[in-house]
Amino acid sequence: MFNFKDLDKRIENFILSLQSSEYEFKPVINGITQTGKSLTLGHLCYALKVLYTVDSQLLKNKSYIQNIDKRFQSFNSFYTDLPKNSYVDDQYYKLYKNSFKKIWVKNCIKFLLNKIKFVEINPNYKFREYIRAETKQAIATQIQINKEYFSAYDSFPKTEEEIKEFLDNLDWSFPWNAGAQLSGICLFINTLEESKDLTYFIDRYMNKKLLPDGTYGNKNIKNTSESINGSMKVISGFDWLGINIHSPESLIDTCLQHEPMSEGCDLVDVIYVLYMCNKQTNYREDDIKNYFESLIPEVEEHFYPEIGGFSYYKHKSQTHYYGLNISDGLDEPDLHGTTLLVWGLSMMFEILGEGYPNWNVIKP
Repeated sequence: MFNFKDLDKRIENFILSLQSSEYEFKPVINGITQTGKSLTLGHLCYALKVLYTVDSQLLKNKSYIQNIDKRFQSFNSFYTDLPKNSYVDDQYYKLYKNSFKKIWVKNCIKFLLNKIKFVEINPNYKFREYIRAETKQAIATQIQINKEYFSAYDSFPKTEEEIKEFLDNLDWSFPWNAGAQLSGICLFINTLEESKDLTYFIDRYMNKKLLPDGTYGNKNIKNTSESINGSMKVISGFDWLGINIHSPESLIDTCLQHEPMSEGCDLVDVIYVLYMCNKQTNYREDDIKNYFESLIPEVEEHFYPEIGGFSYYKHKSQTHYYGLNISDGLDEPDLHGTTLLVWGLSMMFEILGEGYPNWNVIKP
């Protein structure tokens, strides 16, 4: 069982050990690739989320927050092929664009093997999704740590007709990706002065995507992890707009039967879904607590107590960030894994209550 004493300080020290320069962080300590050294925006977001969760004093320093704001604004670059006011890591832009030829070849093969749709062959399709995801993450991070933050990004659907077209074009047989796109739109809509009607529309639209097991998507989804992880993305969007989960009891039943894989996303996604359902209903609350207690040792297997961080995989660091290779996957903790599993612990601690640390819970 975890030794929770000073766990927050050990985690904070690990994050600070990844600091390569002021307001820049590495993804890992040792097995970092040249690409991993080059990227900055995503790693900054991850580091700030962890520091927020463990209630670091750094984020209570007004001067530090002001400097972080300036750093974020440096990513508000202008590229003619991207939506205005997107948050763009210049190095990510260059490195991904330079790999377009290789991606074309890979995508053509994937298409011939029926693994992707025709529209996905063009590398620009995923590239724009990745930039939208980074923009969403940058905005969410700033909202979390800076009460004075205002988003100027407005390149997203803002009418019911536009939202319907956007959501209709998503492949809901793969709800993890479709749900991620929905989540981004929900966050962007949340930044509008008036979003009540659009919130109501999304609520009704997603009610039509509700499946009997409480998850969201199309009925031909075969993988339970895909269903639960997709629902996690959908619900994270709901959270930004105050939309209730449509069938929390059924979803709780589905999650409690699920044995997650031992990787960061799969673990934290089922935790998040149960956490959000529990906020809406006390159905099977004791079972959820027992489930969480059973997952804590699983999370601990990713922890490096002498270093203070978590690895995304058991005994292996995260190797990629939005399609780019950032580490060699050594047996060491990494920034992404630490972000996810610290977040997962914060949610489980809140539900389990007394005897567990009291951490902040981020909104993804």
